[in-house]
Amino acid sequence: MNMVTTAKAEAARKYIARGFPVMPLCWPGQDQCCGCGRGHQGKQIGKVPLTEHGSKDATLTQEGVNEYWGKWPDANVAIVIPEGYFVLDVDADRGGHESLDILQERHAKLPKTMSVITGGNGIHLWFKADGIRNTTAFAGFSGLDVRGIGGYVVAPPSIHRNGGEYAWIDESPIAEAPEWLIKLCANNHRGGAPVPKTKENWITQAMQGVNEGQRDDVCTRLAGYYLTKIPPDIVREVLYPFADRCTPPLPHTDVDKYVDSVSRKERTKGEDPNTGDKDIYHYCPPTEPAISERYKSVTESVTNLTDGQEPMKSLQSQGIENVTKEQPSVTESLSKRIEDWVKDSSGWFSYDDIDKEFGLHADNDKLNRRVIIKRLKDSGIVEQHIKNNKLYRYINTSVRLIDFKSGNKVTPIQLKYPFGIEYYFNTYPGNIIVVAGSPDAGKTAFLLNLIKMNQYDFSIYYQSSEMGKTNSKIVC
Repeated sequence: MNMVTTAKAEAARKYIARGFPVMPLCWPGQDQCCGCGRGHQGKQIGKVPLTEHGSKDATLTQEGVNEYWGKWPDANVAIVIPEGYFVLDVDADRGGHESLDILQERHAKLPKTMSVITGGNGIHLWFKADGIRNTTAFAGFSGLDVRGIGGYVVAPPSIHRNGGEYAWIDESPIAEAPEWLIKLCANNHRGGAPVPKTKENWITQAMQGVNEGQRDDVCTRLAGYYLTKIPPDIVREVLYPFADRCTPPLPHTDVDKYVDSVSRKERTKGEDPNTGDKDIYHYCPPTEPAISERYKSVTESVTNLTDGQEPMKSLQSQGIENVTKEQPSVTESLSKRIEDWVKDSSGWFSYDDIDKEFGLHADNDKLNRRVIIKRLKDSGIVEQHIKNNKLYRYINTSVRLIDFKSGNKVTPIQLKYPFGIEYYFNTYPGNIIVVAGSPDAGKTAFLLNLIKMNQYDFSIYYQSSEMGKTNSKIVC
């Protein structure tokens, strides 16, 4: 059998040389269709095995690579995870980068290891550890999955359904998984312990997210609990992270529905069987509204809940329990100050830039900062970098009105263009003319003719990366 020499086949050979079994996957075709002709759709495109028995047909031989990529030259490459390894899969579309940052803030920074940027701007982080199995919603976080024994990952230079290419971002040796990461992987497979009946532990456990059959009930119970302590609009913000961690995620509209429903119920005198709490189904507005700026600042970003704390405990820890009108207020909330700073910024900025600017060091402060930036993003105030998910920039939507009628009259430059197209438009001082076209369409020839037609009337400086001095002399 002839050796197949496509880029994907060559990559597959490198993987089997390192002891990683490989198999072919379907690939993106034209018009957002699957290229293999089997009708795969949506997220399946580029990720479904082409072999009859899937990962069981993975190969570790040159003959196997030649057979598979000889039959399907355009097939994507998958690495089947061997025993002793696992991959932490960070899905950008489901908030995986933000979840990974929170995970590291809670525990520790992950070690440098072999890693891949996926075609969808996610990341595959490789680690060594025995006995790790596949799991979704790793540690309760949306956008984090684990690929372990029997699982597989799409590998470079495969193509994502959106046209993006999988690529190595770090080819360092695969690191040993830290102990805390291994423990989290193990806990994910125990199905979770029964929800404790003590109030604090049940809330902490529930806020990590639940499975589909429990989402509605647990969301209603959490709403009932928090409505005895904080207003409904704050309860919604508290429960949105819970909804995102559920499997599958609970829509925010459902959270709103349950909060509204519970807040309308009359006070009951029963007890919650799990916590012993009385009167858990009704929010009673405080007799004196707690409306200081500092109270609003903290309750706006009550996301320290993601650290397993109850919102009211967080408020108490900061000395703002029972805030009243008589207490001094803070003139600006962190949310307002960050938003003002963002609007004054220019270019891209990162979380680190914000932390340095405002002196944010505590985990809770950083979690609040993350939610503030997410709110700005959702509001269309900032946008995220298309390739680097940790960079943001301000979207300036201000409009500057220009009065063309009363503007100074400027004489056009008498510049000649090939094909006489100067008769159809004017060129003014300061204009930038862009010549665009497909490869080999004649863009360079157009520019060289432009030089030839105007070289005696203007000083021309031609910068090119396509030719040297000899070529220029011959052409001109």
